[in-house]
Amino acid sequence: MIDPDTEESKTILIGTPNDDEKCEEVGQSSTQICQSYIFPIGNRLLRLIDAPGVGDVRGLKQDAKNCDHILAYINQYEHLNGICLLFRPNNVRLTINFRFCFKEILTHLHINAKDNLMFIFTNGRSTFYRPGSTTPLIRTLIKDLNDAWKVEIPFNKENTFMFDNEAFRFLATYKNGIKFSTEEVNNFSKSWEISVTEFTRLIERILKCELHAVRDSISINAAQQLIRKLIRPIGEIARLIQENIQLAQKHKKKMY
Repeated sequence: MIDPDTEESKTILIGTPNDDEKCEEVGQSSTQICQSYIFPIGNRLLRLIDAPGVGDVRGLKQDAKNCDHILAYINQYEHLNGICLLFRPNNVRLTINFRFCFKEILTHLHINAKDNLMFIFTNGRSTFYRPGSTTPLIRTLIKDLNDAWKVEIPFNKENTFMFDNEAFRFLATYKNGIKFSTEEVNNFSKSWEISVTEFTRLIERILKCELHAVRDSISINAAQQLIRKLIRPIGEIARLIQENIQLAQKHKKKMY
């Protein structure tokens, strides 16, 4: 960020840099592998699993590796309470990449996971903590999936949440000596309160959901992988059968 006093650029770092988070590399995907973070909330422990996103800048092969890694990672758990899909709220175009990323995620989930989906919008202040232009894009994609799969994927106020991390960024910069006016501090405080309210609503929603058995999604992906592996040998078998039919017909003609 820019220091308002010196007008010089200053890098703010939180935590210890490591190879699993590429936060300092501009233009690169940040999260490299799945990581769990456990937080005590009352008499419960909340486990958040941060997973690599879809649409990795390294291409489709890396996306495939990431999906395999995520499935292998969650396989150590019996169930998931909620599955959070993160979006920016102000996408205005239904691009090929946006369509691919959305459908790629849902392709790897069992149909039973639909009620555990949570739609999280980040950078909420940019749309006044209200659903922005991304919302109709998601509705379009969900309608396409509903028509194709004949399944209703819920997308409404109950499973939609608005967040903004500006309050966290404020604390990080403040701890590093950057000064802010009282008005700015009040704005960040309000932003923090809104995010806390939304987070509380998110947890309450997740607690109401039926548990999603991880084995269901693992099984469907195992079936998909098996089908992909069988495509080539089945094609080869079909080719050999066709060649044998042609040879048999030639021999039949010679006999007569």
